[in-house]
Amino acid sequence: MQSIVRLKKTLHKKKFDALKKIELAELYSEINCEDSAYATYYNVFEKEKINKTLNDEQYKELLFKLHLIESSKHNYQRDRRFFLNQLKINSQKDPSDKWYAKIEYENFKDLYEDSLKYKLAFEKIKTVQNTDFYKSNVEFKSIVLLGLGSLYTNLKQFDLSEKALNESLQISTKNNDYLHQTYTLINLGVNERVR
Repeated sequence: MQSIVRLKKTLHKKKFDALKKIELAELYSEINCEDSAYATYYNVFEKEKINKTLNDEQYKELLFKLHLIESSKHNYQRDRRFFLNQLKINSQKDPSDKWYAKIEYENFKDLYEDSLKYKLAFEKIKTVQNTDFYKSNVEFKSIVLLGLGSLYTNLKQFDLSEKALNESLQISTKNNDYLHQTYTLINLGVNERVR
């Protein structure tokens, strides 16, 4: 909270600074103030339509964060997907498959968590696992393995679930990613309970 107050005082005294506003939104997000985070990110999005101060990658990251916060809200209408669709358009010509992998993982979550279309979700997550970004980015790999482990639990493939979740836990432990360690441990417990 002190960091938020300090940053807000700094921002109040200066002209609009997109990167500082994004930093503020991230602080709100870290303490689960989703509405404040969303409003702050959205404010940057609106200003960027005119000012264009962010570079291409920063703008794509902004779109992705807006999507993540918007889609985590209660009563989110999945058919809207405005920010994810904008990200897809903006990243079509990227030489890297980073945004493709992230977008496809979001599509996996829709198929798995919202639609319960497990077969299609399984195909989608396998597509994600074939990307260079999955293979080279351990943080993303940990997240994808967590999703895969959860899917395997629902498919009653408990040994495969345990294997994927243990790999996710190993990566998140090595990276000191306490949030994903917690999610993975919860999913390991669910897997055992269902088994």
